[in-house]
Amino acid sequence: MGSPEHLVCFHCTVTRLPSGESDAEEETISEISWVVVDVKSNQPGSVHRCVVKSGLSGANEALKQPTNKSLVTSEAQQLGDALEKFDNFVEKTVTCSGERWNLVTDGQFPLRHYLHLEASRKKTKLSQHFYSFYDLRKEVRKALKHDSDYRSLEEVASHCRIDANNNSPAGLEHCKLMASVVQYLVTEGHKFKDPEKISSKYEPGAWYGASLRTKNLGPVLDDTIIRARGLPWQASDQDVANFFKGLNIVRGGIAFCLNAQGRRNGEAFIRFEKGEHREFALKRHKHHLGTRYIEVYRATAQDFLKIVKGPVDVTQIAANFVSNKAEVIIRMRGLPFNSKESDVIEFFEEDAPVFKSDEGILIVRNNFGKATGDAFVLFETEEHGHAALRKHRCMLGSRYVELFRSSQSEVQQVLNSYSNLMHNFPPIMFPPLPHHPPFHPPFLIPGLGVNGMNTKDCLRLRGLPFSATVQDVLDFLKEHAAFVVPGGVHMVYNTQGRPSGDAYVQLVSPECAKSATTDLHRQHMGERYIEVFPCSGVDIAAIITSSTMNQNKMTSPNNTPYSHPCSYPMTNGVVTSPNGTHMNGHTDTVGAATSACRSPTGLYVPHSPTYFNCIIPQNGIGGGNVSYYPPASANFRMRMSPYLPQPYEVMPLFQGYQIADYGR
Repeated sequence: MGSPEHLVCFHCTVTRLPSGESDAEEETISEISWVVVDVKSNQPGSVHRCVVKSGLSGANEALKQPTNKSLVTSEAQQLGDALEKFDNFVEKTVTCSGERWNLVTDGQFPLRHYLHLEASRKKTKLSQHFYSFYDLRKEVRKALKHDSDYRSLEEVASHCRIDANNNSPAGLEHCKLMASVVQYLVTEGHKFKDPEKISSKYEPGAWYGASLRTKNLGPVLDDTIIRARGLPWQASDQDVANFFKGLNIVRGGIAFCLNAQGRRNGEAFIRFEKGEHREFALKRHKHHLGTRYIEVYRATAQDFLKIVKGPVDVTQIAANFVSNKAEVIIRMRGLPFNSKESDVIEFFEEDAPVFKSDEGILIVRNNFGKATGDAFVLFETEEHGHAALRKHRCMLGSRYVELFRSSQSEVQQVLNSYSNLMHNFPPIMFPPLPHHPPFHPPFLIPGLGVNGMNTKDCLRLRGLPFSATVQDVLDFLKEHAAFVVPGGVHMVYNTQGRPSGDAYVQLVSPECAKSATTDLHRQHMGERYIEVFPCSGVDIAAIITSSTMNQNKMTSPNNTPYSHPCSYPMTNGVVTSPNGTHMNGHTDTVGAATSACRSPTGLYVPHSPTYFNCIIPQNGIGGGNVSYYPPASANFRMRMSPYLPQPYEVMPLFQGYQIADYGR
């Protein structure tokens, strides 16, 4: 593309809005002015202006005086009318002749920071020529091969040996001075090429980066990332893009932050194409999005990548889903776990048809293949999306469903959050115990066999008094307490370390669990009735992994602190026979500690032979048990937290003592 035949010097005069109670520095356009320079003849035309009614969202009355005293307030027009007047002038003067032309501005603020932002707020559609322009200050640096950053148009004029008024130029005089600088550059033989581009629309998409280098967008640089705080929870990625209107955001460059429960926390990381756009974004600190002001801070590439990166398979799932080109994504939360795509389609009915039927629905599942109660639904148009949001808190089956405006980046982050739970632990190798080969049947919960994970030999107790202890649970079980396996009572604590009112109990067989459920369901413990449900090891493992129950401390140890051990007290940690000799014939070496370490009366069912379990991590969701006959040395059995920590987290407790190496 060659140089344009005409250059239109365009300038926006702005007025700062009163800050009120906020320290935000929001500005509004009060006047636009322009002048056309014919590049061939190197002659400027007449200067034109149009006064704009100032103000933003109710603040118009705060501006009592126009910027220029010679202007009459009756001349003021709405921004859309003023821009239409400019478009008509350019159409009659330049476009009708078929010659090329471009806008020229004093820096990038007039278009990027003022015009596009205010047009977005006032919902004014801009013509296509406002998305391409020449930055006069950059063109002067190119022509004069000068590296300094010009702070004002007067400074630019002085480098071009052009006389300027001592007073700061504004309005018409500013356009005249810009035209003089353009004439100087044309005289020096400078060619105006490669204009600045402004993105007309944010392009959403899933993240493809597997490292610090993305598939097509190059490395993620620190000076292109910002963090926005205080976002409305219903804000979409397009709302955030409109807040930064005029600044180029890379494809998929808006990433909302989610908390441990998968809900937005009001923050987002945004990646811009260039560092200078990031600096312009920082100028919008405490500007308003709707009724809320948004805080904007610098961030780093690592901050951004922590949010958007994920496993390749999860990224592919998200990419396939969002590639359907629907305009609106709605996140559903609180779905019944047995919901299917047909149920979701029926829920929205004909008022809000789902885009591409079943293909437009993504039901989120955890690593065990079980539904999490979340789903993402695509809608073809904004009208369908608004109609769908009117179903917020409507009933689906026996549950009410929450609906939220979502984004492509959130789809991937939610999928990542469930996938990452399986990948938080590195593989750990342990040498086998000398003379005692390891044994592997149990998994995750002491005494639970690998083949018995789907067996419903466990109980879930719900509605316990917050003061309930393990002994209270055993008393509640009555005669069924005799069938509880060693260490089979697990109290559940929330993220504040307080009892959640839930507990899990493992019994020796499914028959015992079924009998206990029949006898104890809705029986009272104190003044409260207790709900008792049978469940399996898979059910418990799923809850431990997904942390979906009461926001319990059962999430990954890499990012969430876990609660204190919640099974039996430590005084119940060593199991011995009444005479101090183990059933397998080994001599008990615990000695005097055995009296303090007896098991609760009626709790344990005799097992033969007796062996100890050394619980060690095997993967990201829990640990396996290494069972062995105790040698003639001291052994400890530690009651662990709801998930099992890494060995290196436990070993400092025994610093200074020799610890045997156990097999996996």
